[in-house]
Amino acid sequence: TYNFKGAAYSDDYGCTWSTSSSSMIGNWQSVSLSGEYAVAVGNNGGAVSSSNRGYSWYRTSMPASESQFGDWRSVSLSGQYPVAVASDSNQAAYSSDYGSTWTAATLPSSGQWQSVSLDGQYAVAVMDLSNEAE
Repeated sequence: TYNFKGAAYSDDYGCTWSTSSSSMIGNWQSVSLSGEYAVAVGNNGGAVSSSNRGYSWYRTSMPASESQFGDWRSVSLSGQYPVAVASDSNQAAYSSDYGSTWTAATLPSSGQWQSVSLDGQYAVAVMDLSNEAE
């Protein structure tokens, strides 16, 4: 079953917010905005994109389902290039068309990947190691 999380957008540096025109069914974990484009990822392999700063959204397909790789946890968008990481796996995904289509990538190890950040061609991802022995 899905949880309605929806989306909101602001055009005044976050001072006031409006509800997006599209109903986005899903449990969304992360959103990233670059210029007029936005991408969001979430549980159950969900991904959506916007070409108007989050006013309306359309569903896209990630390269694998949640049952294979875990939930998509974080996304970062730099220009037309988003990258996303999944939790409970070593799975990542990237796109060169604002998140309309995605390609699978592999992180160096499986684990609780929590966040990713992209700046141009450079990406950094971090994982939760709080349960690891020191």
